[in-house]
Amino acid sequence: MKLAFFLSVIFISSLYAQQTSLRSPFVSANVGIYDIAADQFAEQYNSSIGFLPSVSAGLPITTRMYLYGKVSYFVKNGVPITYNYKIQNGKLVLVSETKEGGTAKFMEWIINSGLLYNVFLSKEYTLGINAGIMGAIVNENAKDQTGSLRYNGGDVNAGLFLGAIIERNFDSIHFSLIGEAQYDFTNWKGTSSTARYGGLNISVGGRFYFHDRRIE
Repeated sequence: MKLAFFLSVIFISSLYAQQTSLRSPFVSANVGIYDIAADQFAEQYNSSIGFLPSVSAGLPITTRMYLYGKVSYFVKNGVPITYNYKIQNGKLVLVSETKEGGTAKFMEWIINSGLLYNVFLSKEYTLGINAGIMGAIVNENAKDQTGSLRYNGGDVNAGLFLGAIIERNFDSIHFSLIGEAQYDFTNWKGTSSTARYGGLNISVGGRFYFHDRRIE
């Protein structure tokens, strides 16, 4: 009995040691769409939805948890709008808007930093939950019909993000396929902007692990 107990302890300890060693950094590349939450964005850029490529990386803390970082780029082209305001009862009120031609361009870098936690659904599939802080760096410019610059400016936004990732694992290789849905909530009080540059990101891509990692 003592021998069986001793052998069981050795086996469990060995299994645990092997499992805890199954940690690996990863890099990912995604392509998808972004639905920005900025007010009146669709009026100037015809739609609030645009193409969003991104890259991400993870550093393992445990076999389930990673330090997670992601960088995405969003760009849209449109036609400038002139907004006309007047003061009513001491408040600035929008009274009209005019599209006069020309070109407008909106560019946004989205930076996410936080934690990723994995739930092993099976050997083939893993559910990841990620959350943390996000920052948005924005540049927007507009030109009139003659090509003269009407506006060129930047902005900064900050907030939180929450997302979910479904991962299809392959036992024999260090590569997996991923599908991700993520929402960026903006903004924090104290940032330079009152605009909302967050939104919903849905994407698919691939992930490469540098070493063996836990999949169940």
